[in-house]
Parts: sequence; C-alpha cells; structure tokens
Amino acid sequence: MIKITTNINPQTKLQDLCLLGSHNAGTYGLTGEMGIAPDLIHLRGFLNSCTMTALKCLLIGFVIDWIIRKIVFRFSQTQTLDITNQLNLGVRFFDLRIGVDSEKNFRVCHGLYGPTIQEILRPIESFLDAHPQEVVLLDFQHLFEYNGDSMRAETTENLMKIVNEILKSKIADSSFGMDATLADLRSREKQVLIFCKKSDTDQDICWDRDQCMQSTWHNQPNWQGLEKALNSQIAANQKFFVVQAIITPNSDQQGCCSQIFSLIPSILSAAETVNERLLSWQRENPAKKCILMTDKVESLAQQIIPRFNRHLAHSN
Repeated sequence: MIKITTNINPQTKLQDLCLLGSHNAGTYGLTGEMGIAPDLIHLRGFLNSCTMTALKCLLIGFVIDWIIRKIVFRFSQTQTLDITNQLNLGVRFFDLRIGVDSEKNFRVCHGLYGPTIQEILRPIESFLDAHPQEVVLLDFQHLFEYNGDSMRAETTENLMKIVNEILKSKIADSSFGMDATLADLRSREKQVLIFCKKSDTDQDICWDRDQCMQSTWHNQPNWQGLEKALNSQIAANQKFFVVQAIITPNSDQQGCCSQIFSLIPSILSAAETVNERLLSWQRENPAKKCILMTDKVESLAQQIIPRFNRHLAHSN
C-alpha cells in the first residue's frame, strides 16, 4: 500500500495537496444487465422502443444486446481496478457519478449501471480504519434520478444519509474551511472530504464544489487538444484545483447514437496513450498543487505519485 498523506507535513493545507484522482472511479464494475443508466436517458428510450420490436424479431434482440454490452461499455468504462486496489495504488480523489436504478438503489452510472454506493464506500471505510492518517476526497460530480433528471433534494438527502451512516465520524464537514490543514483533520480524527453542488444538497457534511473546487472538463478528442487546454489552465486561489487529464474519444455532440456508432477506440485504450504523454507533460509542467484526475489510473500511478510526494516534501 502506498502512503500519501501519512508522510506529508501535517501543516500542509488540504487545498495544497498533490493527489492522483480517479475519473468515474466506480466504472470498473459496469454491467449491461440493468440496461442503460440515466445519464444516457435518450438512448434508453430508443432501446426501449426497439425492445418492443424485438418481440417480433429475435435478430433485433441480439443487436440490442450487442449495443448495450459491447459499444456502450467501450466508451463508458474508465477504470479497471476496484476501489480497494485504487486506494492501495495511491488514489485519494474519487470522481463519482451516481444514479437511481429501477429498484431505487443508488449506483455508479456512466452509460451503464455499476456498483452500489455501499459497494463504493465500504472499502473506503475499511481502508481508512486501517490507515488513520490517510485522507480521501469524494466528488459527487453528477447525480441523476432514474428518469434522467438531476437528482431531487429529497433523493440527494437519502443518498447523503447512506454516506453519513457508513463514513460517520470520519467526515470533515465544510466548517473546516479552505485553510484547513492535515493537522486540523488529524486533531479531530477526520479523514474524508465530500464535495457536492450546493444546488443538490445543503447538508453540512458536503463542501460546495462550485465554491471550493476548480474542475474543468475540456471535452477534447485527442492529446493535442487536451495538451493545449491543460497548458492554458490557470489555478484559482483558495480552491481545490482538479486537472481533468482525460480525453473524450468522440466530441461530436449531435446525439447519443452518433457518438456510440462513430466511436472506434475504447476510453481505456485511449487512456493508455494519453497517460504516457501526460507523464512527459507533468515532468515539464510540474503542478505546485493539484489533483490530477485520469482514466485508467494504474497506467501512470507508480510514476506520478512519487513525483507528487517529492514535490510536497521539497515545498515543506
């Protein structure tokens, strides 16, 4: 297990930490068995209409199954390691997209449904119990109702109740403020920061991500476009600075179906190429304080995390 915050100067501000982040962290467990997730609601409607036709034509049924299990999966899965293995690798920032399934469970979603929120949080709880000086950041970036709408306040409250029940006293609420240090958290035995849009919930356990975090999706289809966007990014003061070092294999926004059928590489295969170039970019442009969020974290973690730790040791 790689230690991150355990060996860092306790007077380091939380916003100054250099961390590796996992983009759509729960997509290691995506499955086509539950159908299309609410973040692709328009595609779900299309496939539902096809399903009615499939009752009359078995061949169409096979085609639908192929679409769900093969094509959607290829552009939806961004990680291959489960939460425990990501934590052991050194990941400390988890980007989470949560949707409600047909049985009203809260699940990871990104095109397809994945693990339940409990299956995401329990390994984090166990890890933090075993490593009391490590800190984890959870970013609930997108929340969806089953019908594809943004999650209602009542539904979000139920989600946060589950989060609170599992992580309990480990949560450092927003009262700590942006000047909080690792020492501040350790003095009160806190290990988790939770980010959520204030419009989604006003619970004190959540930090307002719009006010406390700078995180820009660059929507670039290749490394050339992403590199240009990364080079032009300027970190805002008094905010957690998340560098979204990810590409979107197809940036055509004309519709879900056109995105799916024109997609050739998977996100995972594209991530290997991007992360290789990202290592060179980071060496030439060392971030003083950032959360570097990527796909397929295992392809660069062993090289990037020691750089982050050396930088923090030097700066302190």
